[in-house]
Amino acid sequence: MPPPRRAAIAIALTGLAGALLLPACRPGSTSASHGTAETTAPSPATTGPSPRATAPSAPAGPQCTIATAPLVGRQLGFSLTGPNVDRGPASTICTYDNPSNQAQSATVQITTGATPASFATDRNGFASHRETVTDVPGLGDEAYSATLSVANITNTTLVVRRGSVEVLITTTAPADRVPPLMTAILALV
Repeated sequence: MPPPRRAAIAIALTGLAGALLLPACRPGSTSASHGTAETTAPSPATTGPSPRATAPSAPAGPQCTIATAPLVGRQLGFSLTGPNVDRGPASTICTYDNPSNQAQSATVQITTGATPASFATDRNGFASHRETVTDVPGLGDEAYSATLSVANITNTTLVVRRGSVEVLITTTAPADRVPPLMTAILALV
């Protein structure tokens, strides 16, 4: 496949991942991300002044400093820039890119307030998108991986719940590189 077409597919896959994951953290949005709907409170800039007293805003999700570009890139085996950050009240989405190779990318999403029920709902969402979903033993309280291949590019997603924290990693890196990155991130959350 010529490089421009490969880049176009990578961009399309990245856009698909962004469409599924990123809207969940935009103020005032409701999004279905692999079966999970999350609504964030609208910001005053988007809704105008309120006649009622302003309630304190919910604390933002975890910071992306947990998953730095050098850590993510080293574990996945390619140079990455970023993260580009989208923080909501319960989730933070950190995206990383390789400017010299658009087919190399990663997303790390850290969510607080996860439960066994919300984890099961997310897992069912992946399956409903016809992704291959497999249990992964030995990580957190429960874990699964999902894969989706389009043309010559495979996106691997690994999702782990440990207590009330859920960590999702999606990348174009080989699948065997994702568990060590998850282990490194879990050690920091």
